Amino acid sequence: LALVRRKSVDVWSITEAIKIAGSEDKALRLLYYVPEGAVVQLENNRLVIKGVEQRGIIGLYTVEEVALKLNWQMENLKLEGGNLYWLKISGKNGKVFFEVLDTFKL
Repeated sequence: LALVRRKSVDVWSITEAIKIAGSEDKALRLLYYVPEGAVVQLENNRLVIKGVEQRGIIGLYTVEEVALKLNWQMENLKLEGGNLYWLKISGKNGKVFFEVLDTFKL
């Protein structure tokens, strides 16, 4: 709930799940929150996050876009803000697949 209140996106948990699924051909389940006004998009081998609020030395600011290049080909997925997602992330032959098991509007 702390992440929900701070309108944060947890980059580590989704990238780590993609890494495990892609390199070990395993399936994982992940509860993942995307804050209101933000978008998390996965396509090809990129993770793009838009519209996340951050607090730094200069105060509160909005990250317009962060893009990470990952080592695995991924099925396209777009997660809209204001939702909590129950995701299944699985890997096969170096490609990562996503299934949205459930979505909870917050």
